[in-house]
Amino acid sequence: MKKKTTLKPETSELRHHAEKKLSERNKKASTTPEKKADIQRLVHELQVHQIELEMQNEELMQSRAELESTLNLYTELYAFAPAGYFTLMRDGTIRRANLTGAKLLDKGLADLIKRPFEIFISSQSHTTFKTFLERVFISEKTESCDVALENDGPAVSWVHMEAVIESAHGHSDMCYVIVSDITERKRAEEELSRFSAHDGLTGFHNRGMDASELRREAETKLSERKKKTVMPRAKKTDLERLIYDMEVHQIELEMQKDELIRSRAEAEEAFRQYTDLYDFAPVGYFTLARDGTINKINLAGANLLGIERGYLIRRSLDLFLFAESRRTFRTFLEKLLTGSGKENCELEFVKNKNVLIWTRVEATCFEGGLECRVAIVDITQRKKSEEIIRQHAIELEARVEERTAELVHANRAKDEFLATMSHELRTPLSGILGFSENLLEGVRGPLNEQQEQAVQMIASSGRHLLSLINDVLDVSKIEAGKFEGHPQLILVNDVCQESLDFTKQLANKKSITVNFSPASDSVSVMADMQSIKHILVNLLSNAVKFTPEHGRITLEVAADAENNRIYFSVTDTGIGIASNDLKKLFQPFVQLDSSISRKYEGSGLGLMLARRLAEIHGGTIEVESEIGKGSRFTFILPWNQTI
Repeated sequence: MKKKTTLKPETSELRHHAEKKLSERNKKASTTPEKKADIQRLVHELQVHQIELEMQNEELMQSRAELESTLNLYTELYAFAPAGYFTLMRDGTIRRANLTGAKLLDKGLADLIKRPFEIFISSQSHTTFKTFLERVFISEKTESCDVALENDGPAVSWVHMEAVIESAHGHSDMCYVIVSDITERKRAEEELSRFSAHDGLTGFHNRGMDASELRREAETKLSERKKKTVMPRAKKTDLERLIYDMEVHQIELEMQKDELIRSRAEAEEAFRQYTDLYDFAPVGYFTLARDGTINKINLAGANLLGIERGYLIRRSLDLFLFAESRRTFRTFLEKLLTGSGKENCELEFVKNKNVLIWTRVEATCFEGGLECRVAIVDITQRKKSEEIIRQHAIELEARVEERTAELVHANRAKDEFLATMSHELRTPLSGILGFSENLLEGVRGPLNEQQEQAVQMIASSGRHLLSLINDVLDVSKIEAGKFEGHPQLILVNDVCQESLDFTKQLANKKSITVNFSPASDSVSVMADMQSIKHILVNLLSNAVKFTPEHGRITLEVAADAENNRIYFSVTDTGIGIASNDLKKLFQPFVQLDSSISRKYEGSGLGLMLARRLAEIHGGTIEVESEIGKGSRFTFILPWNQTI
């Protein structure tokens, strides 16, 4: 028998109510025990009943402790699973969620419960999610889908969802969902195509009362019982007081028993819920020892390997791996136990002893590193898709290399042809130009006016053709890497004046005013004179060509000593260039006006050749233009002031 508790002064009133209840209970008794033997028998029966209740309560407390221990294990398995775990209602409302799931959605557990899962999904995936949820409750088998999550940043986060309806206990209005992060996989697939809150049930909360509360409640109940019995008004004997105390203690034990029964029922219900969450998950769950031995496994895990669950317990997981994956598994397990406590890898298992399946394994370490929890998902279909994509990528790369080699060969053949033809055309053309000049000079006799105009036309056409041939030959040399420049120290203002003189005649024919703003000092630069002159003449000639009569052209030279650059700017008041045409300017054989009846002549090589010559000197050409107002071409050349 337990030692009686001594009542404190503040419990005297409760004691009084308990005695009153006992007195009322005894009103139903016809006599008070007078014989000592009757009293001793009553005491004995009370003591036996008390011991029975104590034994029952001890058994109930032990049972509750075991249930709470198991419940804590399943609670931890749920809360800290490597994958996101959600329990969704039929309308998509979140009923439960684990910590990993909350982390995937970047929310706290309290922010998830009783909220629609759909609000955390990007608008582009709403239809996919709704269709997926409908399929889960219609088919009553495992369904899956990929959805994009709502994200504040520019990058999109993708998750893979697998769900199964909770029908084991008749709860067909909710389903279990596993959510895994597949953002990296999605990014990899995109690259190749271009060339998954908890409701507060975190554990069982014991509602048991402390000793003083239990005593007061027991005395209250005893008082209520004794209202039905007759209590003699004579002073109570010590033996009667003993009987009274024992009755009070008996009621205490009965109340403890009732509380323990309710507690065990709650624990059993929580245990059932988490057991269902574990066993009926659409992902294989394994609990492994440090050496890889399987300590626990759910039904999905056993089905994944095609082996009975009982056979798998106490066996090493690597026994069911394909030989080439065993080394990977050992390295993975070692890193998991010695690293950050969270790892993932891909392993190949042997299912049903003859079928190879690929899986993604995610694991976390807990209980001081003595065990690790592993989630395994079948990714065989994904692997097959990746292999098909990889083969296509290899084939595409091979075709690209083959095509590139063909293009290189064709480009080389083109350059050789152009170079050969340029030389072949230049020889007779030189003769034509020579004879034309002789005729114009009267070496063969005087020419009448009509003859002179004809010969001048021949000479002009010949010079134009020679210019085109020279451009083609220069482009071919540059493309073939055979261009040979002859750097020398040249005076910038002098080369500009020579270039102006070359185009002055063309400008005069159109009454175009040509202005020259030279550099303030006698600036010199180390460069190939012919290349610099070619660039300037090309820019000036284009300015004359596209400027209407009585227009204005300005050549301005500025030396920037701070940035070691020289700027040659050619500005005109010509027709201008549309902004969407600027990117076409420096492409070979491209004319902005490509119609048959185009107004301006040209091969489309001039600006392309000018930019390539500028780049050979480490410079560039920039353009500013506006339709109807004119253009400004700026040739920027590096300037070494120490030379």
